[in-house]
Amino acid sequence: MNSIEAEGAYYISEGLKENRGLIELRLGCFSIDSCDLKDKGFESLSQALIENTTLELLDLSNNSAGSKGIISISESLKKNHSLTKLQLGKIE
Repeated sequence: MNSIEAEGAYYISEGLKENRGLIELRLGCFSIDSCDLKDKGFESLSQALIENTTLELLDLSNNSAGSKGIISISESLKKNHSLTKLQLGKIE
């Protein structure tokens, strides 16, 4: 099984900053061990959320992230006005 990890989240985030057509991004995984975005991956995604104006749904379920990663996502939501659904189930 391939994992996305923080590096993969960085590259996804870079594309998300420029993308104007994607409305759903599901990075939720079947188990905690499979994505492993961690704080750094969440921070990359939060930067993309600030710039992206089309994403409506972001699923980050079953990822590992600490309070730093969650806080970065929540701070980005203050500037993002397109996201209407954020899924964070089973974050460890």
